Amino acid sequence: MKTLYLLRHGTAESHSPQGDFHRKLVDAGRAEAEAQGRIFRQGGLSVERIYCSTAERAMESARLFAQGSGLDVPIEADARIYEGTGEGLLTCMQEWPDDAGSILLVGHMPAVGHLLSMVTTEHVDLAMRYAPATLAGVQLEADTWDEADYGVGTLVLHLPPVLG
Repeated sequence: MKTLYLLRHGTAESHSPQGDFHRKLVDAGRAEAEAQGRIFRQGGLSVERIYCSTAERAMESARLFAQGSGLDVPIEADARIYEGTGEGLLTCMQEWPDDAGSILLVGHMPAVGHLLSMVTTEHVDLAMRYAPATLAGVQLEADTWDEADYGVGTLVLHLPPVLG
């Protein structure tokens, strides 16, 4: 069994003069990401790795989540997560090392919503509303990450953003 956690980055600036990639979290977004980490820790949950989009708002969300959760795990940036589609994120997952039983992916809409839909319902077009800083957990009927595929997961956690 593998466990996938999906976190959409926290609330970010609506635009940046340097472009979308450089949008930063606003104060509320920073609080959301750290609060999700604290709730994760309080729930007794853990991950062995964090994979993250290379965009500034996602990297900051990953760091704050890890800080709030007390996790001291590697945060690995992957440009494919920023640029990705649901299918692209699935491909990334299938390449993850099997020594990690649970992994957090920090990314963007619509790709994280599509991936969640794909692994739990077998459809890419059923992506639920996925507000900034929403955290989902999926238990995968897979012994290795390369077995991750359409319809192999069960949604076990859906936590909308919270503050404080």
